[in-house]
Amino acid sequence: MEMEKMNVQCNSVVDNFEEVCPGKVIKFKPPLYKQRYQFVRDLVDQHKPKKVADLGCGDTELLRLLKIYPCIQLLVGVDIDEEKLQSNGHHLSPYLGEFVKPRSLDLTVTLYHGSVVERDSRLRGFDLISCIEVIEHLDSDNLARFPEVLFGYLSPAMVVISTPNSEFNPLFPIVTLRDVDHKFEWNRMEFQTWALGVANRYNYSVEFTGVGKPPAGAEHVGFCTQIGVFRKNSEEAGLPCIPEQHHRHIYKAVYTITYPSLQQERVLKFELVGEVLLQVERLRLGHLRKLREQKRESGTGPKD
Repeated sequence: MEMEKMNVQCNSVVDNFEEVCPGKVIKFKPPLYKQRYQFVRDLVDQHKPKKVADLGCGDTELLRLLKIYPCIQLLVGVDIDEEKLQSNGHHLSPYLGEFVKPRSLDLTVTLYHGSVVERDSRLRGFDLISCIEVIEHLDSDNLARFPEVLFGYLSPAMVVISTPNSEFNPLFPIVTLRDVDHKFEWNRMEFQTWALGVANRYNYSVEFTGVGKPPAGAEHVGFCTQIGVFRKNSEEAGLPCIPEQHHRHIYKAVYTITYPSLQQERVLKFELVGEVLLQVERLRLGHLRKLREQKRESGTGPKD
């Protein structure tokens, strides 16, 4: 019984290991989940995608980090937990400063309730789709359906998939699976075999990397989180033609917001009026300053 308690305590251990299992500490700095999010942010910095979706977005923290990027014009999150989406949607609302200094380009943020193995045409043809720590939550049937939905139907230009590396698990005490909801955890060979098969089937290329470096002396186990970055081959740059499913709307929209931008006429007018008023005020203050200087000079100068 005591062993079972310790195993439960060590589930979801990886992101805050030192807090959960203080007896054997592996510290990730920054925390592992932040390293995963930073990896996606680096891809956005490098490739400047306009349309980005996060499948399995959970508490929307990654979306909150991505909404600040000026290149992104459509940002979508999908999750099976509708309550979590509803309780976190407000975090994606514009700040006051984003009204005072609006974006140059439009940005619409939408949260959808739905499964990652369901087809919804509103997510087709995105520039980047992230699936961070998602596939290990899928049972065998859904895992078999997932590639056809993501790579075959949605067909984004780039996909980033992260999943635990089971070879790292022996470094944790009493850990078989890192989360009670995980259906499996792959070693590097298993993940790469699956990813290469998917890439070959749907005409993508894939590169492998990871985050969460092992401690000294355990380099052979690889990264704690393994990552595959899939890029659609150039000859497959367009969307596959599936005319009968162009308007397949399966997901339920839970939250949506459009940010103020200079592409919106009312915002542009407001910004121009504000700029004109600012310049007028600067001219007025400058004129008053000159008048005061002239008065001082006339009051102290020699009289005729």
